[in-house]
Amino acid sequence: MTITLLFVSCENIERNKLISEFEDLESYRIWTIEKSINENDSVYHERRTFKAFDSNDRLINEGNFKFYYYQDETDRIGKTKNVFKRDRNVKIYTEQYEYDENGLLQNILRVGESIDTIKSYKYDESGNLIKSKTGNRIIIQEFEDGLLKKRIRTDGDAEPRISEFEYDSLNRPIVENWVFSGDHQMKTRFEYYGDGKLYRITDSSYAPGKSPNSIVESRDEFLYDEKDSISEIIQFGRIQSETTFYIRGRRTFERRVEKRK
Repeated sequence: MTITLLFVSCENIERNKLISEFEDLESYRIWTIEKSINENDSVYHERRTFKAFDSNDRLINEGNFKFYYYQDETDRIGKTKNVFKRDRNVKIYTEQYEYDENGLLQNILRVGESIDTIKSYKYDESGNLIKSKTGNRIIIQEFEDGLLKKRIRTDGDAEPRISEFEYDSLNRPIVENWVFSGDHQMKTRFEYYGDGKLYRITDSSYAPGKSPNSIVESRDEFLYDEKDSISEIIQFGRIQSETTFYIRGRRTFERRVEKRK
């Protein structure tokens, strides 16, 4: 018991040192207050998080749980130190970033008693990401004229999710047709405001629901603040027996900049 307590204490000491070290590098932080609101307009969950930035506007600290180190004054991440905390137990591990000769991220390694590749990336000659692997998840992408046309996502032994994309005249995605669990077909439609910001995402099922009250379409609509950051997401649904959408809930985002001395 004494050894365990000492180990936990050392990890907490290291975390406190990281917090102090990165507070000295910090120029400002952006706080985000996210609220989940139900259809009766009652808040049922609230979360407060922050991201801290240095004088070069580089992200250096996420909520005192992820700390970023950069390569020689560049914007390329060299490594991160990540804090995993559960109850009183704290564990800190390092992730090392590797790049190819073109400066594209190639591998993320978890460094500890052993070195394990936890993420890997592969690109075509134009620099488009054509394959990524994270654990048991593999994503393969196909491009035409720089536009993503097809994506295949496989999680272990599960049936792959296969997506094909359509674009408007401004090369913005407007439709994603996708299949998952073998033959379950879905369509996602994207709509935009006049200034180009995303306005609405609608997911529709090709298959009929099992009951008149089954949700066959869901929709998110986006509102923005004066800095063009998302300030609210309104969530809608449509059941099989109806033709109109009803509000299922909302998520609001309030941001505040805190300058550091």
